[in-house]
Amino acid sequence: MTDPQQPGAHDGAIARFAAARGDDAIAPAPPTPEDAAAVQEISQVWRDLDAVAEHPAIRAMRAEALARLEAQGPVDAPSPPLWRMSMMAALAATVVVAVGLGLAEHTAPTLPAPDDGQMIANGQSLPRTVDLADGTRITLDSHTQLHVSRDGRLARLDYGRAFFSVHHDEAHPFAVKVADMVVSDIGTHFEIGQTGGTTTVTLVEGKVRVARGAVATDLVPGHRLTLSSGKLAMTALDAGRQTLWQAGMISADDVPVATIVASYNRYLSKPMVLKNPALGAMRISGEFRLDDPQGFLAAVTAMGRYGTERSGSDRGDAAAPT
Repeated sequence: MTDPQQPGAHDGAIARFAAARGDDAIAPAPPTPEDAAAVQEISQVWRDLDAVAEHPAIRAMRAEALARLEAQGPVDAPSPPLWRMSMMAALAATVVVAVGLGLAEHTAPTLPAPDDGQMIANGQSLPRTVDLADGTRITLDSHTQLHVSRDGRLARLDYGRAFFSVHHDEAHPFAVKVADMVVSDIGTHFEIGQTGGTTTVTLVEGKVRVARGAVATDLVPGHRLTLSSGKLAMTALDAGRQTLWQAGMISADDVPVATIVASYNRYLSKPMVLKNPALGAMRISGEFRLDDPQGFLAAVTAMGRYGTERSGSDRGDAAAPT
């Protein structure tokens, strides 16, 4: 990196870089060795931008920058060099943001397939928690399977959803392979889901790096990265609430009763059914225990909404943890 004590170093480097790309309006001074190093740095930054040009976060920043420029109106003709310099400075600032998000070109770690360590699975039951020898804790949702290597520092999620509370060891990083992505721990609590063609990584606490090919993204708490149909998208959410399932809870915020019933039925050997299908459209909020479906039914009934029952003769039979 160039010397931060020289505030004009990057400005001059940007000007010379622009001139090298054919902008005759900017006439840079002859470069010194320090200038040459600054130009090389700006050139690398430009290549990094090219590598992540189609990333959702970069596309959003680019659209926002263009919108701000349009809102400023036309630029006065007498000062095109200042306008160009402002544009280049804005690009440099964008790269700083990109690097902060971990979107710059990155060599993904080469990971071996999990060896013959162990397979951990959970069927149609309540979430199951497994403690690894190093102190890492993994909670598997219903219908989930993963493999863990013998040293416990590499996992592969085959399908389902798992919550990871990782024991951080800088010398032996923990990583999870899912679809064509590698999620590396940087000391954290996170969730990974794999359903059909959609993969999600949700960060609750700490930091994780998600590498896909040559591009890596560093997540910050309260964000979810979704890969679907080959496209990445980043969204902000209440990650703590979204991952309450690993604590044995269903969290609902203005969702249809039918959605909650479907969530319960992932865990129940005797599924819930709606006697009145119209009831499924009613929207409710609350937090409900996975091991107490009758409590959910009581809550609905207390609202004066009847018509929900358990199939089978034993209405009180709930799935138990394995």
